[in-house]
Amino acid sequence: MKRSFTQLSSSSSSPAKESMRAALVAPVSLLHAATRSKAAAVSMTTRAGFVERTSAVVCDRADLRTGIVHFGVGGFHRSHQQVYLDELLRSNFEAAKEWCYTGVGVLEWDAKMRDYLATNEWSYPVVSRVGGANTPEDQMKVHVQEVVSLRDMILSFEDPLKTIALLADSEVRVVSLTITEFGYRVPLNADDFKLIELALSGELMANGEGSGATATSYQKIDAAHEYNIDNGTSINIDSSETVAYRNATVFGLIMAALAVRFKTGRRPFTIMSCDNLPHNGEVAKKRVLAAAADIPDLMHAVTMSANQTFGYDFEPAEDEKAERKEEKKEQKAVAAFTRWLEEEVKYPSTMVDRITPATSPADIADLKRLAGIDDAWPVMCEPYKHWVIEDSFVDGARPPWEKAGALLVPDVRPHELMKVRLLNVTHSAMCYAGVLAGCVHVHEAFTHAVLRPFAKRLMADEIAASLRADPTMDAAILAGLEAYSELVLTRFENVAVKDTLDRIAMDGSEKFRVQGRAVVVEGLAGGRPMRGFALYVAAWAHFLKNAVEGGQVVRDASAEIVSAPWRTDGGGLQAFLDVEVFGVLAQHEGWRSAVTREFGDIADGGLEAALLSYIFAKDGANDAMSPRASLSVMRSGSSFSAAEAAAACGDAVALERNGEEGVAILEA
Repeated sequence: MKRSFTQLSSSSSSPAKESMRAALVAPVSLLHAATRSKAAAVSMTTRAGFVERTSAVVCDRADLRTGIVHFGVGGFHRSHQQVYLDELLRSNFEAAKEWCYTGVGVLEWDAKMRDYLATNEWSYPVVSRVGGANTPEDQMKVHVQEVVSLRDMILSFEDPLKTIALLADSEVRVVSLTITEFGYRVPLNADDFKLIELALSGELMANGEGSGATATSYQKIDAAHEYNIDNGTSINIDSSETVAYRNATVFGLIMAALAVRFKTGRRPFTIMSCDNLPHNGEVAKKRVLAAAADIPDLMHAVTMSANQTFGYDFEPAEDEKAERKEEKKEQKAVAAFTRWLEEEVKYPSTMVDRITPATSPADIADLKRLAGIDDAWPVMCEPYKHWVIEDSFVDGARPPWEKAGALLVPDVRPHELMKVRLLNVTHSAMCYAGVLAGCVHVHEAFTHAVLRPFAKRLMADEIAASLRADPTMDAAILAGLEAYSELVLTRFENVAVKDTLDRIAMDGSEKFRVQGRAVVVEGLAGGRPMRGFALYVAAWAHFLKNAVEGGQVVRDASAEIVSAPWRTDGGGLQAFLDVEVFGVLAQHEGWRSAVTREFGDIADGGLEAALLSYIFAKDGANDAMSPRASLSVMRSGSSFSAAEAAAACGDAVALERNGEEGVAILEA
């Protein structure tokens, strides 16, 4: 049942509210006409009071086709990539209708999102809000956009073969990802390699290999689990075996579908990461190729295991010679597949940006009260959005995103580095200090009398400095760093977004490993004191210590690793600084001493005193982290170039200081 767009309560009547009610209710008839009209797509924008509403595109949903499959249908994906495509549907329906999304969930709790969207007939409201500290809540500007660019959503663990058939369909030309930083480190499992093996051996294809037709989308044909890919080819396997693959991972499913395409002579799809990772396209490519490298070693073991566990009919070779011949054939097939993955599949990097907090019960109630919309899971976000995309797609096939405001460029790196470091790293650095200061929301931390100056100095002296020291950064982008920093702070001060520090604090280990660690390593290698980052980690340590001692759940992909030091006899701060999250920094005595000092200052004198000491310190006034000290107190006697140190943190950009390479220690 489609959710209702309820009218405003008649008990609160006034001319302004009556006008608001009429304006809000008027577009509802258009929404319900969406499945009846086959005319050109249209939408309406109405304004009532402080609420502006853009109704859904009026079209026949049967005209929408799946051109993109997306893994990770959460709030951010719905507020960002879906909105760009929805705006394309509004501006050029004919050009955009072939590029709509089908979502795929791989985790058990994705069922809740699938069920909500199905009940909503795959549409939902995106609610952007803006307001200052002194703006009454009822007067904050609100814009509601009804998004229809999602065609449907499936759950891979309910039917992995259906998922592979969807991905293998030639109409799907892009597979996009928002699976968090941790999602790229999840190893492939036995289910993944078995599916890849079946695809490469041709056993998933029932007939018509390499037909090249592009007509039908995936559909289940019968109880024997036969699925159409394109005309003439289907995936077919006994239904009793489908449950065996329910643990298939994101990259396992992607690679199995690519193996089907490779085996049947179809072109591959583009894999587009939309996660907040430096060089996210390269990260996705490395993940795929690393998994491909494991295929030769694992296929035989998986096959033997399957024989024993599921009774698959894989007969051994009649003699040793035939077996060797079969192995060589298999190795050649895998090698050819790996080359195809490297040379034919495209992995564009992207920079994505839109602050999207989790939806709260209060948000749902406010939407109903202010806009008359009764929805179980609206997306709440800021008005600002930005998307920079590397223009590298298989056969150039992609939606015209630039017509919806995205920036298509040959090199995303300067854009993503600026955004990830100045926004995401600052977000993380502030969230733990904010919690310790008693703040709940992001805007409270960034309007705090002490926390805001801390953020500004950290951004200017340590983060922006790392960008200016990077020889690959574009001069035009560097010229705008100060303005961009102010924009970030202004966005963080938006009271209406209601983003929580607890949400930002989640998965701190992954965020520091992927986003923050390289900034520290580059700074030390470049001879820059990194005291602000030492405060960041010291505050994080106190946050974890308080959580563990208070019996609270640490919401982190590596929760056990970062929690263990704070348990009884766990070793405390020094054990924490030894965890693998810190990589090369665990071996840097100057860094360890600085964090230890800030941790002690917070414990002894309080957070604000520690922050004020940093805010008002003269440049370089931190003996433990001065360039000379940081180079002389290495735990190990070995030193390496800054480029090697940066490579250890996932960033191989060479750094130079006064014409000489900086010194740091390579990760053990």
